[in-house]
Amino acid sequence: MKYNEKGNLVLETEREFKDIALDSDYILISDHPTKHDMSLRTIVFLYEGKHWMVSYERSYNYGLQWYDETECTEVEQREVVVKKWMPKYVL
Repeated sequence: MKYNEKGNLVLETEREFKDIALDSDYILISDHPTKHDMSLRTIVFLYEGKHWMVSYERSYNYGLQWYDETECTEVEQREVVVKKWMPKYVL
């Protein structure tokens, strides 16, 4: 585990990724299917008093798909107002 020049957390091995991110009480942000047995997951986890967000691929059959070191971005929770266009109901 290290920090890069941007201050982002870099998890260098699959074991580190599992120990720090997946074995914590993470918050699942999204889980989108990509292929027949794969999905792209985004999670937020707490490490050393900071919240970090990371995306990774997961196989339904084989679990985490590890390719190379993974960069985690520090995040904070904010309230966001979303405006949407909705049908106008006329009585």
